Amino acid sequence: TQVNVGAERFAEFILPKTQSDCKVILENLFGVFLQECDMKLKEDGVKLWAHLCFHTEVIQDREILLKLRHTQSNNGNHFILFDNLLEWDRHSPTPTLIRADLCGISGFVIQPLTDKSCRVRYALALDPKGWLPKWLTDVVASTNSRSICGIKEAVEHREELQLQLSPNLKTRKSWEGPRPRFLQFPKVSRVSSSSIRKRTSRSMD
Repeated sequence: TQVNVGAERFAEFILPKTQSDCKVILENLFGVFLQECDMKLKEDGVKLWAHLCFHTEVIQDREILLKLRHTQSNNGNHFILFDNLLEWDRHSPTPTLIRADLCGISGFVIQPLTDKSCRVRYALALDPKGWLPKWLTDVVASTNSRSICGIKEAVEHREELQLQLSPNLKTRKSWEGPRPRFLQFPKVSRVSSSSIRKRTSRSMD
C-alpha cells in the first residue's frame, strides 16, 4: 500500500507512545475477536510487550504473548515487527486458553519512496494451534485488510492537519503534541453470537 506520508512519519505513528496508543493499534490490527489485552511499554529495541486474548463462541478461546520491536536499515527502510514473547511473569499459560504463536515474519515493512511518500507492507503469520472454520479465517483476513486501510487514512489525515496548522514545518516539529482522539481507527463491528451460530449452521449443512 502506498501512503502519502514519509517513511519516518509513518513509523513514528505506528510506534506506541502511551498505553492508549498501544490499545488502539493492537485492537485494530488483531481484529474483531480480541477480547482483552495487557501491555507493557519498553524503552530499548523492543518497544512493547503484550498479552492478547481472543474469544468466539464456536472454538476454544486463544491467547498469545508477543513483543514489538523496531529497527531501521541503512537504506532507510523501517521494520516494525511482532515476535513471540516466550514468557512474562504476570501471564503464565492459562489452562482454559490455547496459546497461539507467531510462525513467521509479522508486522510492518516501511519503504521510503520520496520525502512525502512510502510503501507499507503488513503481514500477520499466526498459528492458532488448532482447527478453525474457513469462514472465521475469512473474517479475520477481511478485518485485517480494513484495519490497514484505516491506519493509512488516519496517518494521512494527521499529516494534512499538521500542514494546515503549520505551513512552514521547518520552524517546528510536525509531530509535537498529543495524538488527537480521532486517530482511533475505524473498527469492524464485532460479530454477534447469532451471526456466528448462523454461519456455523450453514457450514454444517
